[in-house]
Formats: sequence, structure tokens, C-alpha cells
Amino acid sequence: MNGAYHGFGKYIKADGTVCEGEWDNGAFNGLGIMRGADGRVRKGFWNDNRLDFEKPVIAIDPDSCAYFDEKKNGLQHGTGRSIAPDSETFSGNFRDGRRDMNGYVCISYPDGTTYQGELLDGKRNGYGKMVFASGAVHAGMWNNDEKVLDGYTHMVYPCEAEFYGYLSNRARNGRGTLIRLNGNDPYKEKGVWKNDVLSGKGKRVILDGTIYCGEFQNGVSVGQVDVTWFDGREEKGELGIKDERLIFHKNIAKSKTESN
Repeated sequence: MNGAYHGFGKYIKADGTVCEGEWDNGAFNGLGIMRGADGRVRKGFWNDNRLDFEKPVIAIDPDSCAYFDEKKNGLQHGTGRSIAPDSETFSGNFRDGRRDMNGYVCISYPDGTTYQGELLDGKRNGYGKMVFASGAVHAGMWNNDEKVLDGYTHMVYPCEAEFYGYLSNRARNGRGTLIRLNGNDPYKEKGVWKNDVLSGKGKRVILDGTIYCGEFQNGVSVGQVDVTWFDGREEKGELGIKDERLIFHKNIAKSKTESN
């Protein structure tokens, strides 16, 4: 069009800056990306070679700071993400160029810890999930940056154990499921808990799929249990522990499959 750039194209300036995107009348107009020779990157909507900061923008600077968000008067405003070297990555809302430390956020800290959840005045308040660098996870309620160890929660422990259920007085109390993968016999326990141990009617499932159902006291099976073996057989008996392994003592009474 009169020798001017028009449509989609790529232009390399004398200083090494690369402009790629939509052109109109020889100017950068529409969606495009500019990569500077100094490492700067700008991606967004352009009007006559000027980036429209009122629309979503991706900007990467030589110091590795980056953001992706909406802007107002050239400042970060609305939902977005900011990344800075040796600092956390923040995804959430911005107001007039500053992080809004209220509402739902996703934060990655320099030590590898991540948090997804609610903030109030810059502190974890409400429901949130924290994944620690050690592998531990706490998903539940928070109050002033402290875990609330009451009510329903999901916790993953560094010792290869995972718990879904209710806490009270900083211990497992109420209905819940514990999955333990370490030790000689990995297993899952589901039922009613009291002071961190299974107490009351519960179920223990071991690695091969065998299921033990019965009454538990202080984490130990008491009285008769119903067993469904991995191959479908059903029997009644009692459980014992030897060398940290579950031992099943079969009742003299025949199993259901044998009696049929």
C-alpha cells in the first residue's frame, strides 16, 4: 500500500530490534511482539507503534522482571502476574501498580513453597492450600498466616502419609482417611479418629487390596473383623501385629465362600 507495510509481517530495525505482528500504513498496529536487542520483550496490542497499556500486556525486561496483566494509566491494574528475580511469583489482582493483598492469589516463594488461596491484609486468611518445599501439604483454613487445625482438612506429611478428614485440638478427630505409604506394610485407614488414632468402626485396606472392617481402639483392631481378600474371598477373624506387619487369625468358622 504505497510502499508501506500492511498486514502481518516481520521487521528488523538497524539496532537489532525485531517487530513481528500486524501492520497498517507502515506502522505497528494490532497484535504484535517486539523483541529488543537488549533483551526487552513487549507483547500486546499496538497503535501507531505505541503499545496499548490499557489492554493485556506481556513485558519481560533484562533484569528478568515480567508481568502479564491489564493496565490502567500505564500501571498494572486488574488481574495479572508478576515475576521478579530472587523473589516470589504473584498471580492475583493489582491496583494502581501495586499488588492487591486481599482476595484469591497464587504465590510461589523463593524456597519452592507455593500458596493458593485467600489473603486478607497480606496474610493467609480463609481457605488456602500451601505446598511446602519438603513435599508437605496443608489444604484447609488459615487465620493470620497460621494453619487452623480444626475442621475439615487435607494434609500431606513428609513421611509419605496423607490425611483427608477432620481435625480438632490439632489432632485427627472425627471421620477421616489416612494413607500411609512408608513402612513394611503400606495401607489406608478410614473411619472415626480420636486423638490421631483410629477409634471406633473403621476400615483398613492394605497394598494388595485386602480389606479389614471392624472395631478399632487406639489404632488397634479389637474383636472380630470381616476380611475381604484381594481374590474376593470373605472370612472372619482377628488381627494381630508381628514385626510391624498385620497378622490375620482366622476363626474356626468357615468362610462365606466355603459354606456355600
